[in-house]
Amino acid sequence: MKKGQITIFIILGIILLLLVGISIYVFQRVSKERLESAKLVSLEPATVTDYVSSCLRITARDGIYLLASQGGYINPLGDPKYGDQGDYQRLHYALEEGPIPYVVDGKQTRLRPLEDMTQALSRYVAVELKNCMNFSAFEEQGWMIQQPDIDWQSIGFDFNKATIPYSAETVQVATTARLDAGDVVVRATYPLHFNRDGQSFTVSQFSTTLPYRLALLQKIAASLTANIARNEKGYRLQEDCSKYAASDRLLNIYTTIAPYALDHAVRIVDAQPVKPGDVPLRFQFAVKNVNLAGECIG
Repeated sequence: MKKGQITIFIILGIILLLLVGISIYVFQRVSKERLESAKLVSLEPATVTDYVSSCLRITARDGIYLLASQGGYINPLGDPKYGDQGDYQRLHYALEEGPIPYVVDGKQTRLRPLEDMTQALSRYVAVELKNCMNFSAFEEQGWMIQQPDIDWQSIGFDFNKATIPYSAETVQVATTARLDAGDVVVRATYPLHFNRDGQSFTVSQFSTTLPYRLALLQKIAASLTANIARNEKGYRLQEDCSKYAASDRLLNIYTTIAPYALDHAVRIVDAQPVKPGDVPLRFQFAVKNVNLAGECIG
């Protein structure tokens, strides 16, 4: 290769490097400008609604899993923070993840009604929703934000008393576990007021629907506990599996016996939440002073 040709290739290489460098610089400059301009975009009510609704969903989901795992209680021992009085029982079955209530004792049953469970979930959401939300990015843009700050214990979790100074609406959370639809609907009135440079708005209504069959699990638990109590001298679960099966065969029931006692932990496991990417939902409770054996798969 001649010397002149080598020189041309070197020049072309330098030009190529310069073009690449300029392209990177321009791309970074444009990206930075886009980022800065994005921060200055006016905050809209729809943005707040989407954000808070997503937090409502996350908070309700956590509450549903906690509630189901402990037999329908946020804490069967009671927890004043969430207004949950517990099951008023002295003894509980100890699992690694926490205590679960005895809902069968010989011929007696005390499964928590679905309405009480959904009320407990509403109180949990009312307490925890604010811990999900973070408006610091908006505040950095100069927004002044007013949001509820309720001392729930002081008002006895009475939503009608959950008043706030900047809105005529009170904070409300209502939860419905639907058997036919196989889901949980959570609606919240949670007034949030935004103000910046004379621009202001209030957003207060939020809702979410979660694909968890809490009502179905409670219904199956009620049927199961009634049959266990009716046959406390000996109940073989597998003989009645058809009574507890879900139409999609995604529901299983497992039992674990405690050593040295007629105590059993019962787990009703719904694999349906796996479809949207969540772990199976487990409704757990305990029975004592009964003979129980077997499991139901599918």
